[in-house]
Amino acid sequence: MLITGLTGSGKSTIAKAYAATYPRREEDERTVIPVLYVELPGQPTAKVIAERILNAMQDPFSERGGAEQKLQRIRRLLSECRVELLIFDEFQHVTDNLDSRACDIAADTLKNMMNETGVPCLFLGGPSCRRYFVRNQQLGRRCTPKVHLNPFGIATKDEKVAFQRLLKALESRLPFVQKSALVDVDVVGSLWYASFGLFGQLTQLVGEALDLALQSGATTLTTAHLHRAFAKTIYPGCLPTRNPFDNRFDSRPLTRSGEPFCGFEV
Repeated sequence: MLITGLTGSGKSTIAKAYAATYPRREEDERTVIPVLYVELPGQPTAKVIAERILNAMQDPFSERGGAEQKLQRIRRLLSECRVELLIFDEFQHVTDNLDSRACDIAADTLKNMMNETGVPCLFLGGPSCRRYFVRNQQLGRRCTPKVHLNPFGIATKDEKVAFQRLLKALESRLPFVQKSALVDVDVVGSLWYASFGLFGQLTQLVGEALDLALQSGATTLTTAHLHRAFAKTIYPGCLPTRNPFDNRFDSRPLTRSGEPFCGFEV
């Protein structure tokens, strides 16, 4: 399966939460790893991918041997550790950061491993990954369905309700008795503009605002805290007209050149 989405859309959060649901466990003769989560580095050649898999399995000899030797150990360990699902995160590093030949070698390595071990794979990456999976039909056919995680929206009633549910969930984690600005209906739009509906950006914003609220001894999280947090973490140096928590905000998405969500589609 292939899951794509913008940075901050929640791909890694979902994958890590799923892996945590099925944790590794120690048995008398083996370590059982139902779900193996592997985060790929910036230059994931076939050898580096193999080493990352071994590291994720806590193999003490992960750096020894060439690519083929590492892959042989991986095939054996996947069976012995009874791995039922392999998750590869940040797969756009393969499709975007390697030249065409190295990219194809890395993809063939993964395809062959899937064929030889029978272990299903889940690939997560940026939107650019989709083009590669279309072009590389052998790998693309093995990854069905292909899912794209869209940011939260507020354009329709259903979208707004879903976004408000997320805000309410974040509100429930705050250490305050008094309700915060997160559940103020008049602030929902500002929170969307400030995060573009992306989970990662939203939690970054709320986390910084919470720190500011606690440092000031406030009894709840306010729009003033969100205003300062946005200017500090999301868009440093922004004008008042481009801060969604400012009364002078011009109510346009922050997608222009030099702005936090430049190039993102509304």
